[in-house]
Amino acid sequence: MNLLIVLGAYQGDAIDAFFDAKKIDSSWEIWCYEPNKTAISILQKKYPQAHTHNLAVLDYTGPVVFKLSEYEQYSGITENIENVVDSHSVDSIHFDNILDKLDDFDHVILRMDVEGSEYRLIPILLKHKNIVKIKEFYMEWHTKNNEHIDIDVYNKELIKKIPLTLIAVNDRNSQFKMLTTHKYRDWE
Repeated sequence: MNLLIVLGAYQGDAIDAFFDAKKIDSSWEIWCYEPNKTAISILQKKYPQAHTHNLAVLDYTGPVVFKLSEYEQYSGITENIENVVDSHSVDSIHFDNILDKLDDFDHVILRMDVEGSEYRLIPILLKHKNIVKIKEFYMEWHTKNNEHIDIDVYNKELIKKIPLTLIAVNDRNSQFKMLTTHKYRDWE
């Protein structure tokens, strides 16, 4: 069985891209996690076959404050959300709870765009036994207010453990920097 997991699903843009690139089709199971209550309702209408969850994915289970930015696609739960126009409480699920459910899947694609929460999730992913189920990993690092963290240490481990990895680094002050499995094979 094949599975696409989208953390920070927003309105389904990433799902659109996977269908368009023919990486997935209607035979795939899709799990979406999105804390934005407006975006999740759009996502549910757009992809009724997907298992959508109005939850933040974190390193704990419990309530968290979701901040809606005037630039909605940059909304989130971290301190680096700018131009906040509204907020609401949303429940979170521990990332381990998602990873624990991967035993029955042969091919998992994980897409993570969680506006700064990746700093809490990547250490969990790297230690989890089911990382071997993830065959493709696409993520975006958001570096604002996290410049002190050396993300290359994480990138090296991700690229060693996951066959296909595509990482974008977004510091919101310059262009995206793309890192791929192929470019950094010399890290092994």
